[in-house]
Amino acid sequence: MPKYLTMPKIGMNMVEGVITKWLIAPGDHVEKEQVILESETDKAVQEIVATESGVVHKLLVAEGDTVPIQAKIAVLLEEGEDAASIVLEGDTTIRVDKRETPVSVVPEPQTKPVKKGAKLRISPLARKTAANFGIDINELSPRKSGLRITKADVLKYLKEPVKVEKPVEEQTGQFLPFTPTRRSIAAHMVNSNCNKPRVTLQASADCEGLLAWRRSYEDSERVSLNALLMKIVAWALRANPQLNSISAEDGIVLSNEINICIAMEVPKGLVTPVIRNVDRLNLQEITNRISKLAQKAEEGRIEINELEGGTFTITNLGSLGVESFDPIINGNQCAILGVGAILDVPVAYNGELVVRKRINYGLSFDHAMVDGAVAARLLRDIKAVTENPFLILNQQ
Repeated sequence: MPKYLTMPKIGMNMVEGVITKWLIAPGDHVEKEQVILESETDKAVQEIVATESGVVHKLLVAEGDTVPIQAKIAVLLEEGEDAASIVLEGDTTIRVDKRETPVSVVPEPQTKPVKKGAKLRISPLARKTAANFGIDINELSPRKSGLRITKADVLKYLKEPVKVEKPVEEQTGQFLPFTPTRRSIAAHMVNSNCNKPRVTLQASADCEGLLAWRRSYEDSERVSLNALLMKIVAWALRANPQLNSISAEDGIVLSNEINICIAMEVPKGLVTPVIRNVDRLNLQEITNRISKLAQKAEEGRIEINELEGGTFTITNLGSLGVESFDPIINGNQCAILGVGAILDVPVAYNGELVVRKRINYGLSFDHAMVDGAVAARLLRDIKAVTENPFLILNQQ
């Protein structure tokens, strides 16, 4: 009797994955928990293991195909079972245009958009969500005829490919389809930008002390600038715990841990791996963890648990020459710190006009979660420690 392997759901928000590499072929014997393929989800490339044992009869999807969760991806037979006598359950092969979102393997009831002028059954939350994303509610359909439209129907509509009719002359150029990672980044950015009342506070800090602090480690160990920034932010968050929080229904959750995400650019898009308990680590430990996560992200080996659980984010564009910017808040966190380039700036210092190294910070925060003065105190403390690192040197 045939057994089917399916695309598992890895992570709360996963809805599909791309088959990047099969590690098995028809005729191979597969053991339960054996790694059978590599799949790119909305966050990272993951190894997928078999949930059954047997002999591979047929692979139902090809490398490069986009597959929804719980879809059948391969057929296994028992040892010695006659393949010729096997009758598969319907046409289980998933046929996918690699540039488009796949259809589900299981046929879904056909629903028609509600005609304009007809009475529309839609939940208040779905109506609000549609308004936030600028969606015409008349374009929405319930998952089953007779039901009212819910928030889940709105989110499903967002994931559907947009069909745009363009004149032939405008369709020239190379088409680059969104990967699951790029699609997830886009959805998170739109959601954050639409649903969070974001305010950004700017500050410039003298960083001569910061650079001197870094140089003090050069003889014995390598310490990255991002590690120094993380340590500074962790110290400031301990003094301002309201910014070290995540949003919840009708309130916020103040985290007992300071888990800082660091934004990294990789070939497939932006990832924000987490350094946990930053306030309890020394600078060398933070540097090593950043380096390890950066290598894994570059190679596409980062794991989902290394991308979840963050309570604050740092994004540093200084190495690209960006002087200041207005970052978008990461997920359900309260705030994010944007770090600009270190510049030589003429300033008045000890009664003289001199050139000093300065750095610009942009702190974006969710004004629904905290007031401006609360965020301002965090930025004030980050600036103070940047200029006077001795405030936390005794913690190293």
